[in-house]
Amino acid sequence: MGIDAIIGLIHGLFYKEGEDGTRRMCEVLTRKILLISGAIASASNIVEACILRNPKALDIGGLLVTASKLFTMPGFILNVKREFIENKIYQSLESELAAIEQNQDSLLDFEFTHRAIIGG
Repeated sequence: MGIDAIIGLIHGLFYKEGEDGTRRMCEVLTRKILLISGAIASASNIVEACILRNPKALDIGGLLVTASKLFTMPGFILNVKREFIENKIYQSLESELAAIEQNQDSLLDFEFTHRAIIGG
């Protein structure tokens, strides 16, 4: 777990807001990297234990950590993706509402100007 924290910190140091998206998306990428590296380490440990025919060489703790991450990671990723999509939709709606309000103000100014000219 300590190595995962160090890798997460190092990966976080290279975060660039303009290029990497939100901080949460960067965290998703970090967790995916850690998940893949844990799966590779667990698979190589299983292969080693099988080749040596030594079940004592099997890292049960590492296998359990990798398995638990495999089951918890998709929920986290789904939540972050949902947040990302909701934020994009919200931003889009905000810009559309701002455009509508600007158009409405322009129309009201136009109407006011023409009423004054026509005398209505």
